[in-house]
Amino acid sequence: MPLLKASLSHLGERCQRQREFTPIHRKVLKSNTSTPIVKQPSQPLILHEALATRPVSAFVRFTNKSFCTTNSSDAAIQNLNHTRMNLGDYVKKKNGVPIGHSKSLGNNLYRSLGAKNFATFWTFWNPIFGYYLGTKIFKPLKKVFPIGIALILTFIFCGLIHDLVTTLIRGKLSLFFAVWFLLMGISVAVSKKLTYDLSNQKWILRVLANISIITFCLIGTIYLNTILGFY
Repeated sequence: MPLLKASLSHLGERCQRQREFTPIHRKVLKSNTSTPIVKQPSQPLILHEALATRPVSAFVRFTNKSFCTTNSSDAAIQNLNHTRMNLGDYVKKKNGVPIGHSKSLGNNLYRSLGAKNFATFWTFWNPIFGYYLGTKIFKPLKKVFPIGIALILTFIFCGLIHDLVTTLIRGKLSLFFAVWFLLMGISVAVSKKLTYDLSNQKWILRVLANISIITFCLIGTIYLNTILGFY
């Protein structure tokens, strides 16, 4: 903390000196009533003003010049916000190892099945498929619908992809997976709403909890199929 305060103080002095020696150019514009209008360009953003509008954690990433100008700090924040993780980095984050690693499948099963809740289970399960569902389907949908609805629609889309394969193999329309994933999507939305956490429980208990929800949704799908006959 003393080092951070000293750095901020030093940068503040530099910004103040830059502000004092920055020339102020005035431009006189003539309106329709011939009344001169004085337009003064905005002053550089000094340190105490910057800290009032930007979090310190964001500012420590910027250079000395970034502290002293509004545009450069805004651009830096936009760059941070628009940085998107690629597929390789995403899979490595979820599995702990790169794509194709011998421990990739084992790590994925261990982390997903032992997730602290059902919503977290799906953030680990099949990260390659999940990456494209998240970036190509869920992200555009949540710009139009509430997050909960976008999440359920993404699950339905995922189920329809499975049904497409089943339909091609059987030669007959099937919506079994769409309904199953619909129920699991609702379960995920409820899980996120409840925000329950089983991380303090043993791994095997977390596995049983997640598999139980999947099984319950499967049984519900089979029951609905006996009524609606969608498979």
